[in-house]
Amino acid sequence: MKDKFPIPTVDELLDELGHASWFSKLDLFSGFHQILMNPKDVSKKAFRTHNGHFEFRVMSFGLCNAPSTFQSAMNELFHPHLRRFIIVFFDDILVYSPTLETHITHLETTFHLLLSNRFHLKGSKCFIGQ
Repeated sequence: MKDKFPIPTVDELLDELGHASWFSKLDLFSGFHQILMNPKDVSKKAFRTHNGHFEFRVMSFGLCNAPSTFQSAMNELFHPHLRRFIIVFFDDILVYSPTLETHITHLETTFHLLLSNRFHLKGSKCFIGQ
């Protein structure tokens, strides 16, 4: 059954940025693959090749509910800070702040949440303090 989790529009998210002067864009490394599959669903994505039987233990691309599941997980992770200083659009995280001092604090909070929940960033696609 398809999940009906609402995905925010870009215009809706950009309206939140009016007071900000400092921005950091963070990109999760293979974001979907950082979401573990429910163990009871692992066999549903199994496939067989000449090399054997394989099962995804992480969420893969192509699942009809993958985008909404991922967005929901990010919203849950960052819930207390969403649209206060964090905007999430799938695997892109925007941290925004009015001053450099608050931006450093906001980044520390964001990094702590990511690290404590075992999410990894792709450094080459992150831009800090722009």
